[in-house]
Amino acid sequence: MYTHQCCFPMLPAADGTPRRCNTLLRLSTAKDMINIINAETGKLSRIASTKWLTTRGIDHYYACHQGTRIAKDRHARLQQKAMSRQKAISRVQNRSNGVSKDGSKLPSIKETSMNKQAAQALFYIYCKGRISKTVPEGPYYRRMMKENQEVNPILLKRVLAQRNIFLSDQDALDACKDLASQEVPILNRHSIKTWVHAEFDLFIEYLRKCVSHCQMETYGNPIGQAIHDCGTLADKYKYLALGMQFVLPDWDGNMAVALSMARCKSGRDAYMAQKVDSEIKERTQFTFKEVYSVM
Repeated sequence: MYTHQCCFPMLPAADGTPRRCNTLLRLSTAKDMINIINAETGKLSRIASTKWLTTRGIDHYYACHQGTRIAKDRHARLQQKAMSRQKAISRVQNRSNGVSKDGSKLPSIKETSMNKQAAQALFYIYCKGRISKTVPEGPYYRRMMKENQEVNPILLKRVLAQRNIFLSDQDALDACKDLASQEVPILNRHSIKTWVHAEFDLFIEYLRKCVSHCQMETYGNPIGQAIHDCGTLADKYKYLALGMQFVLPDWDGNMAVALSMARCKSGRDAYMAQKVDSEIKERTQFTFKEVYSVM
């Protein structure tokens, strides 16, 4: 059952008749409860909220009416969230590689939460085994995360004692219970996708910097060779597997990078040549002839 209709004005018809979007939308109401006091009896009662959730309406504006303020605000929020995810991934990866910024600044609660989500996403992306997107939604995974959230009271007392802060057993136990009661940020099958996209955007950013550096070191000459193959998979569609191989900017090794697994409409030579060039341009911001040497 549809609840709302979009009345955004569209371009008029050929005969000058005004038009509107008229897309039907199905919005839901908030699930929270509100307190109502009866003026006559003075009794307190709880009723369901009648406040509409505008998420689907905003999604419609973002998809169909890009020039509106609502769509621009949504785009800005998405960009900000994407940057926050990329920063969290970089922090977690730098910390695991032994590279961390020294300082006494305490991380915010949001930053700590983003770091925990980034660590889960990196586990999903780079685990040697194939991990299903539904694993974080399982009870045993959530139990593991909850157990890792808990702090041992004896360990807490020992660490604080080294800083001349002494707690009783009961205070240490209460502090650990308060820490364990905090909500653990756990990804689900939908949020994992956004973190995968954030990691891929970081990969593209570093790839472009590396290729640009190589171009500077070779004074604009081609830096490597293309690796590609096209075939029909089990879904009966043609796909182009594309990669590149080049020498690192410090001349200390050779690197092979997978660029894309793009679906193709045709297997003809002219189409495939154009597809390879467009994929390389999108990934590296350089044309095929600028990056690769034609044999």
